[in-house]
Amino acid sequence: MALDKYRSKRNFKGTPEPEGKEEGKTRRKKTSTRKTKTAELRFVIQLHDASRRHYDLRLEIDGTMKSWAVPKGPSLDPMERRLAVEVEDHPMEYNNFEGVIPRGHYGAGVVMIWDEGTYTARAVSYPAIDAEDALRRGYAKGHLTFILEGQKLKGEFALIRLAKGDGKNWLFVKKHDSHANRGDITHADRSSRSGRTLGEIGAKSPEEGKVWDTQVLSKKSQAKLKKDAHIGLGGTRKKLAVKYQKLAHRAEAIDWQKLETWRQASAGEEPLGDLSQALYDGYRVQVLIAQDGETQVRSKTNLPLSKRFPELTANLRPIGGPLLFDALIVPWDEDDKPRPRGRTQKLAKVRYALYVYDLLHADGWDLGELPCEQRLKALAMLKIQNPYLKIVVSSADDAQGIGILRRESGEAYGQSVMIEAQGARELQQARRETPAKALAGSVHHVVARTGQPILKPQLSLSSRSKVYWPDEGITKGDVLDYYQLIAPYMLPHLQDRPQSLHRQPHGVTAAGFFQKEISGQVPRWMETATIVSGRSGQSVNYALCNREADLLFLVNLGCIEINTWLSRVQTINQPDFVVFDLDPGEIAFSAVIDVANTVKRLVESLGAKAFCKTSGSRGLHVFVPVSGTKVFDETRVFAEEVCKEVNELLPHTTSLERSPSRRTKLIYLDYLQNRVGQTMAAIYSVRPRPHATVSTPLRWSEVKHGLDPSVFTIASLPKRLAKWGDLWLDIQKAAVPLSELQEALNERRRQAKTAGHSTPRQKRR
Repeated sequence: MALDKYRSKRNFKGTPEPEGKEEGKTRRKKTSTRKTKTAELRFVIQLHDASRRHYDLRLEIDGTMKSWAVPKGPSLDPMERRLAVEVEDHPMEYNNFEGVIPRGHYGAGVVMIWDEGTYTARAVSYPAIDAEDALRRGYAKGHLTFILEGQKLKGEFALIRLAKGDGKNWLFVKKHDSHANRGDITHADRSSRSGRTLGEIGAKSPEEGKVWDTQVLSKKSQAKLKKDAHIGLGGTRKKLAVKYQKLAHRAEAIDWQKLETWRQASAGEEPLGDLSQALYDGYRVQVLIAQDGETQVRSKTNLPLSKRFPELTANLRPIGGPLLFDALIVPWDEDDKPRPRGRTQKLAKVRYALYVYDLLHADGWDLGELPCEQRLKALAMLKIQNPYLKIVVSSADDAQGIGILRRESGEAYGQSVMIEAQGARELQQARRETPAKALAGSVHHVVARTGQPILKPQLSLSSRSKVYWPDEGITKGDVLDYYQLIAPYMLPHLQDRPQSLHRQPHGVTAAGFFQKEISGQVPRWMETATIVSGRSGQSVNYALCNREADLLFLVNLGCIEINTWLSRVQTINQPDFVVFDLDPGEIAFSAVIDVANTVKRLVESLGAKAFCKTSGSRGLHVFVPVSGTKVFDETRVFAEEVCKEVNELLPHTTSLERSPSRRTKLIYLDYLQNRVGQTMAAIYSVRPRPHATVSTPLRWSEVKHGLDPSVFTIASLPKRLAKWGDLWLDIQKAAVPLSELQEALNERRRQAKTAGHSTPRQKRR
């Protein structure tokens, strides 16, 4: 039976998931002609934020929904090949589910109806008798070609089974037609059914009864919950009171005296936040305690840490849950008092305790959107008798603390907090978000900024004599000396920009590797930023390169080149530049120079100023400083439109084709570098190319035929800097609002349309 596997994974006595009707042809609206008959077959794509976020593609065939999990989601680009893993068939009734599957059930997480509609076979040919029969035969053959008519996905697609493996792996591909484009359709992050984001679905589903929960409360329990609803947790508590009673069972009267202590402790003339808690030296974590006591510990970057603290997790088991804490794991000394982490390195055994600072979830109740003061009230209500769990309620008892954590009473979880260092007035901005809440869209979120830059860097440089360029005899020490010399020129351009590391510790002739996640590999004095992707929900802890010591530390790790974001952590979704990456194929460099000057003339005609630098390889980079951006998509769209005009002007030397094999003798106008999370070789970065070339800023008078980018190396750059200084020193002062540039571009197009022609083209030969 087609649904046997689906049913075997679920306990229908414990969840109202649809069991599904008996297999067979279901009723559908049919139309017929003299030759063939067609049926309206349904398709749905559900975005499922489970242990790993993915998209579930479901196609109706023979009364059930054939299903594939697509980790990266669908693409409208025919050049993209998306993996689709076939899973068990689902019943037709499943198409209507949008809500929350609670922890403990198969597929726990938030489910969104991302897209839905009808579909049909691309063609029906003998021996197939109709569209559904053609799809059935295509599925059996391992090559399905079909046309989707959804709200987001339209046009022709194909599913192709891979020959290798167990037959479960397919490729999901968009075909070339009028609906194909290179835009990222997954940026459309709202439900086609309700118009909500994943986060909104997760927040609204409990009150709407769309949580698959088996808990049934007695009338006595419901009456107690209604009676306890006055405890000050706001409207959210009242709406959920009838459904969740465990928190009220363990809660007693609020200790208003402790709440008042928070306010008194933070009284002062500086607006640092009206709630303050003592801060200790520990490991920032989120701790989930399940109903049966099973305890999961995760780092601020969402990495599992339970195995690192097995004794602590065992000590917390008697508490029971479900509860989700934002906390610090703090090492204890012999008197059960907090001790600095640095003093535990030589100890054979260390005891730890959990110091709790916030309550995020309790018994299925999400507190993340409540004001901070109300979350702390709920935290104070928990009468937990466990010696290894300490609830931090104020800054009064901070004799062993390293500082004070200050927050605004009205802020939701994940908003700005301030850390006041003990004995110093330097403040560090930090942000944090709960991984239980979906972060959707094309924007990223800076959830933490860590490190102690007030500490004096202690740096040890190693293996200076290691040869990085065997042909030229250039050593690691030569690279370190170069970066130390040019650090004053380079660091202003790196300030607060996340670093994506390309490490080549064995030199340019050996294989290197890329690294973004830097947790546990940087010293305490170096700052990092934890960024959560709005698309995948995954978090990465990036290095920041703000001081000479930071730069030399990264180079000492084997980073020959330095690659940065186009935005800074304070405004992570707002790029400072529009970038045009001119990537030559098998074409003379003189053509690249012509293209760069064409880009310059175009952007200057719109009212902007362009800056050019060598890529350090065979290409050129043109940067246009802008202001007033809100998201990266704005700069990407503008760059694409300008590149199209350049391509119109220079059709014989430029291309917008991404595939290198299709543009071997053309210059690729890469506007896709203007996407969130993309990196570029930084100004003055060494490149792993012959002679150790450097990405070097140029005067436009130098960008002419005869220019040789290979002359800019670690040997020649110091003399050039001594003569000319930093040509990009004041680049941000030249920024103009992107909205003005876009409007100028739109106006020129309107005028061209009125005149009856598009932008001028070169005559084809």
